[in-house]
Amino acid sequence: MQLISLGALATDAAKSADFQLALARVGEFVQRDDVRWLRNFAIAMFVGTQLLNVGWCWIASKIVVRGENATIGNAFKIWLASLLLPLGLVAGLLFFGPFVIEHLGGMSPTGAWALIGAFLFLCVLLCIAIPVKIYEIELLNALGFVLLTIVLAAIGNGTAQFVAGNLFQVPGRLEAFKNAAGKTDGERRAFTQRLFGKDAPDEIDRLLDDAMHPIGNPKPLAGREAAIQAIQQKLEARRRALPLGDPKVRAAFQNQFDRYMRLLNQAKADRAASLAAPKKP
Repeated sequence: MQLISLGALATDAAKSADFQLALARVGEFVQRDDVRWLRNFAIAMFVGTQLLNVGWCWIASKIVVRGENATIGNAFKIWLASLLLPLGLVAGLLFFGPFVIEHLGGMSPTGAWALIGAFLFLCVLLCIAIPVKIYEIELLNALGFVLLTIVLAAIGNGTAQFVAGNLFQVPGRLEAFKNAAGKTDGERRAFTQRLFGKDAPDEIDRLLDDAMHPIGNPKPLAGREAAIQAIQQKLEARRRALPLGDPKVRAAFQNQFDRYMRLLNQAKADRAASLAAPKKP
């Protein structure tokens, strides 16, 4: 019954306007050129790493197992089992975990640690039992195979990821992506809040947020200049309506004006750079 209630609550939450807004914004965010590049690179690295893992299993089997069972097919079986085993353990924890946690309340700390240790020991046994079954080898040989595979994967995959990351300039792309969400921790935090539907309460702040740190792909320069002009008009109207004796309101307006000037100066610099760029024949 509790699972049914949780499912009903999750369904209601998914139908809410706030969730739909957040879903739309996340969808817009993942269509950014820089996000799509990083996503595609991560997928390619994952696939490449899995192919390497099959290779490490095959090399380790040639060293430890040898014989007719040290084939690429058995290496593929080992790799597949290494993927399915964690999924099975996670599924088991999700299914049986609530029942275990419910009964841990009356268990002593020693008993709880013993239960955790038994679970970890079972995981280790399963990791060793897989090569024993597939390669038909002794327990110690299987342990050596597992340890050698882990060492090869750690060194080989780490080296491959380092080389690929530098070859495709991933650190620079990550830094540019981080700066696109804001140059300060406060700006990045506000960007994350906007991404999940929590906008600034003030209209001018919302316009500045959208212009300075767009959730989707940045607008072309002409579009940014049009947005800057609209913000300038609203700031001028706000300035004329400012109360004389309220320093808090004036400080908030000054912060908005400073952000507007940063946006304007950046647009001017981009316009000057585009005019100075040589024309393509």
